Amino acid sequence: MTKTAKQSSSRQGSPRQGSPRQGSIYIAVSGTAILVSLIGFTALHLSRLDLRKAVAQNDRVYARQLAYSGVEFALAAIDRDTSWRTNYAHGVENAVSPYGLGGNLVFKFLDNADSDLANDTTQPLEIQGIGRSGGATFVYRVDYAPSVTSSEQVGPLDLRSFTNGNNNTGTSVGSSAWLGQYFLPNLPAEAVSWTVTKVDVSLKISGSASGTLNVNLHLPNGTLLPSTLLETNAVLESQMSSSYSWQEIHFSNMSGLDPNVGLCLTLTTNDGNAGSVKYEGSGVTEPNAHMFTGNASSWSSPITNQSLYYKISGVYATATGSGTFAITPGSWQTAAAP
Repeated sequence: MTKTAKQSSSRQGSPRQGSPRQGSIYIAVSGTAILVSLIGFTALHLSRLDLRKAVAQNDRVYARQLAYSGVEFALAAIDRDTSWRTNYAHGVENAVSPYGLGGNLVFKFLDNADSDLANDTTQPLEIQGIGRSGGATFVYRVDYAPSVTSSEQVGPLDLRSFTNGNNNTGTSVGSSAWLGQYFLPNLPAEAVSWTVTKVDVSLKISGSASGTLNVNLHLPNGTLLPSTLLETNAVLESQMSSSYSWQEIHFSNMSGLDPNVGLCLTLTTNDGNAGSVKYEGSGVTEPNAHMFTGNASSWSSPITNQSLYYKISGVYATATGSGTFAITPGSWQTAAAP
C-alpha cells in the first residue's frame, strides 16, 4: 500500500475530533437562550405587576377626587333646587355624570335623626360623596347644619350617671375580661354640642395592685358598642383603695360632641389583673344606656339590665345665634365604603 493510501485510510478510520466541542457549544448557546428568555419573562411579569400597581394607585387617587366632587355636587343640588328636601330621599345614591368624567360619582343625603329629610327643615344632615374608579371606592362625609354664630356654655354638671342600686357587685378587669358602658347624655333640647370633662368610676384593688387600667371613651357603632376611640387615660391600680371608691379620670379632648350621639365608656387592660369595678348585676331599667363585656377581639351584645357605677361630668353649649345651613367646620371625614 502506498504512503498516500495509508494516510487516507488513517483519516477515514479515526474519530472526528471536533464533534464533542461542537456539542458543548450547542448546549451553552441553548442554555444562554433559555436564561435570556427567563429573564425576559420575569422582567415582563414585573412590568405587568408595576403597571397593575400604578393603575390601582391611580384608581384610588381618582376615586378620592370623585368623592370630594360628590359632596360639591350635593351642595350644588341644594343651591339650585328649593324643594331638594322632598325631591331627594334619605340614604339614596344620586348619580352624577358630567361630560367627560370617567369612573362613577354619586352623592346622598342622610337624616340620622329620623331618616326623613322633609319633615323638619331645621334638622342637621349628613352628606356623603362616593367616588368609584376601577376597583377602588372612596367616601367623604360631612355634617350639614345651621352655622352657630355664638354659643353659651352651661356647666360643669352631671350629664349622665348611675350611682345607686340594690344588687351591686364587682368583678376584676383583666386582659381577657373587659367591661364597658354605653350612655346617652341627659341634655336639654336647645343643646347644640357637649363636652366630657371628667369621668368617675367605682374601683378598688384586685390582687397585687400592680396593674394599669385604661379608661377610654369611644364613639358607638350601629349596635351601640365601641367603635372609634376618642381619648384614653391610664389609672394605676396602686392608686386605688382596698374598698370601692370613686376614682376621678379627667379628659381634655372631648369637646364638640353631637347631642344626639352617646358614648361608650370602656375599661381595658393588657395586664392579667388591673383592679375591680363595681356594677349593678340585674334589674337596671335605665333608658338609652346599657353595659357590655368583651376583650381585645370583640365586645358582647348590649346587656340592658346591668350597669356600671359611673358619673359623667361636663358642659353643654346652647346656640344664642345661628346662621344658614353650611358644612360644619372640621366635619370632613372618610367613611366606610358601601
